[in-house]
Amino acid sequence: MLGTYVTIFRRSLSIGGRALNLARREPQAVLFAGRMAWCIVVLSLGVKILPLPSALRLVAPRRRTTSATRGARISDARAVQLIDALLETDLLVFSPSCWKRSVALYRHLAARNVDARIRFGVRKQSDGLLAGHAWIEIDGAPVFEKTAPDYHVTFSFPS
Repeated sequence: MLGTYVTIFRRSLSIGGRALNLARREPQAVLFAGRMAWCIVVLSLGVKILPLPSALRLVAPRRRTTSATRGARISDARAVQLIDALLETDLLVFSPSCWKRSVALYRHLAARNVDARIRFGVRKQSDGLLAGHAWIEIDGAPVFEKTAPDYHVTFSFPS
């Protein structure tokens, strides 16, 4: 048990050092990552007590903003990098997860008035088990994916 706490402490120090270096070079990136971290924490806690649509509404922007606001300061490519780095810390609620990544990217895009949708889908694997995935679509086309998702869509947000 003590070893687990030591590991978490060491990882936290490493993350803190990287965050300080990033803050010196790119303060707007740290603010963006902080907003996305808050979104992921609220979402992770929300899905424990609420149905998925209600948890998603918790983190969806209340109103869209203009392109002159904070969402426009970070490019889409940089947003993807920062969100992926945040989730790859694998600390507490931050774990590499397609659905958390999709929600954070949706929030970024919505802040820039981009009409995007989160898609949740499933497919049957060769071993008979179901696999799930979540991704972002703009104008019906998947974005920020290395390969096009081959899943049957079971839920979309916003519906």
